[in-house]
Amino acid sequence: MTRRWPLLIEGSRVHLERILSSHCLWLTVLAAVGISCRSPQRDSLDGGGAHSSASATTSAAAPTTSAAGAPDWADEQIRNSIAAARAAAADAGSAPVPPRFLGSFSEADVRSAVGRPASKALSFRIAEWPGHPDQLFALSFQTVAVGASNKSLDPRVTLLERRSGALVRVAEASIVRQKARCPNEPDSPDFPPDEDRVPDFKLDLGPYQIARESRAIGVRYSCSETWPAADADDEFLYLLEPLGKQLRQVLEAQVGFRRYDRPAFTDTSGIGTLSTVPERAKGGYFDLLLRMNTTVEKTNPTAPPDARDTTQKSSHETLRRFTWDGTRYRELAVAH
Repeated sequence: MTRRWPLLIEGSRVHLERILSSHCLWLTVLAAVGISCRSPQRDSLDGGGAHSSASATTSAAAPTTSAAGAPDWADEQIRNSIAAARAAAADAGSAPVPPRFLGSFSEADVRSAVGRPASKALSFRIAEWPGHPDQLFALSFQTVAVGASNKSLDPRVTLLERRSGALVRVAEASIVRQKARCPNEPDSPDFPPDEDRVPDFKLDLGPYQIARESRAIGVRYSCSETWPAADADDEFLYLLEPLGKQLRQVLEAQVGFRRYDRPAFTDTSGIGTLSTVPERAKGGYFDLLLRMNTTVEKTNPTAPPDARDTTQKSSHETLRRFTWDGTRYRELAVAH
């Protein structure tokens, strides 16, 4: 049976699917000649990182041709596809242009300003802070392979500022993961290891206005675990508030999950949206409301392949409220 994969969470919004861009060209050519080819969705919960990329599904409907002698639609699509392939091949020979941050700083400049010891396993996520033209965030962590311990990830967020033409470190904080319990276990023997399911962190630049004069930066952490009869993916959101020369972690919340039960042929997934409640505040900090939509899909394995409506689907919504306790957000109660 083909495993079903969850929806993609990005920022505070949900993207329904992600399709590998390398297949789009051939799918267009095959569609032009009347052949259909679909790939199963992959198993991933991906945070909305500052440098994340996800290609959208491309489709084209054959237009009605009323004028005699109009070019054949299929031929035109094939010609366009060949031209796109040639352009892609030409671009492949060009060296990629290194990104520049705040107009003049390279990734090497950012790494140097952060000051962590150089390592081949050290990964960086870098993004300018919207609304702050002289500041950027650098998220750094140690990468680990599938099956390795995730205790050595050591994720840190560093706030850097441009001063007199140089990058200066303003504040830094380690991300404390208290609720994330998913170990980095290898995939089931029935499936090859999926390197895309290793623990990962990404910056979330959503407008997290937690108080009238305070805006937080978000970090998404995704992790997985696998058993012989099931596997799971989880995503957590961490909010950090810049306060002068410090970054204060003010929230840790699970905002996405997926559980697949192989013997029961049941896929359970949840996608969350976080919002503020300005009319409810303590100490000047707005209450936060996490709306989690959970979907359960159960497939009948005895039904013939061409049978319709073989999947039983149900969904429900859960609301979780967080309130300020003076130093961070605490969850109040669960309401349905």
